Amino acid sequence: MGVLIIAEAPPSTSTYDKWKCYRATSKDGSYTVINGGTGQAITDLTYYDLDGTSTHWYKISYYDTANTKESAYSDALKALAETYTTVKKVEALLGISALTDSTIPTVQQVVEMVNRAEDEIDYRTGHAWRTRYNGSTSGQDNTAQYEYQDICFPYEYGVGIPIYLKHKHIKQFDATEGDLIEVWNGSSWEDWLGTKTEGRGDDYWCDYEKGIFYLRAYFFTEKPMGIRFKYRYGENVVDKTIEDIATKMVAMNMLMRDDRSVLLPTGTDNISFSEKIRFWQEQIDNKISGFKEFQIMSSVW
Repeated sequence: MGVLIIAEAPPSTSTYDKWKCYRATSKDGSYTVINGGTGQAITDLTYYDLDGTSTHWYKISYYDTANTKESAYSDALKALAETYTTVKKVEALLGISALTDSTIPTVQQVVEMVNRAEDEIDYRTGHAWRTRYNGSTSGQDNTAQYEYQDICFPYEYGVGIPIYLKHKHIKQFDATEGDLIEVWNGSSWEDWLGTKTEGRGDDYWCDYEKGIFYLRAYFFTEKPMGIRFKYRYGENVVDKTIEDIATKMVAMNMLMRDDRSVLLPTGTDNISFSEKIRFWQEQIDNKISGFKEFQIMSSVW
């Protein structure tokens, strides 16, 4: 599969001339260097891990070869993974040979194009076919933001008070993953995820597929912004149409580049680049509209 790791440059006043990339199978696991015993030159701050996946974790350090001195590790981070499409699928669509570190564009640059296409698809649809954190602006962001909702709908007998979250296909609430459910009691936020019981006949429950949260509690007054959440969402399998959209979005980006290499020769195709771009754009616009979410507002104000 492969993932892309991008390191930040060390301080300009430092003597570090290389950087090292470490990989582990879990955030707190054992990390092993993967880009050489002394790392690679600071002039190249990207590394494409061919064996990496979206479940791996990485740490970065800097190395001074003259003094054999290494910095402390960075915080654990996730790499740029290909989820909706892959570099290989883009190569196949364009009919080009394998992209490498030295082609124009490089394989690292195309992975970044894939990630931008994935983020654009998520933004345009309000949906995801990978794990996303609510309120985040990128699939590479693994920190959720507070989502405030009003408690305003009437209590439904045997069900509870419905609260319509901004996304569907919610992941099971789990505090160890950073998820949060808090209700405002008039003076402070009460932790419901840690102190209440989940269940259809208990304190709360959730229709995870539809993204509807139900409070099994009676409130005598409406509560504007009375509950807030942090959660993860996204389907587990990438829809084939989404794969096709992402592949064509990246291919279009490559065709529109001014610095494309001989990987994309002109004058040998029955359809010009501009015609391909126009045709693919029409397909993308027509297909992606069918995946756009309809949001039910949890507010009467």
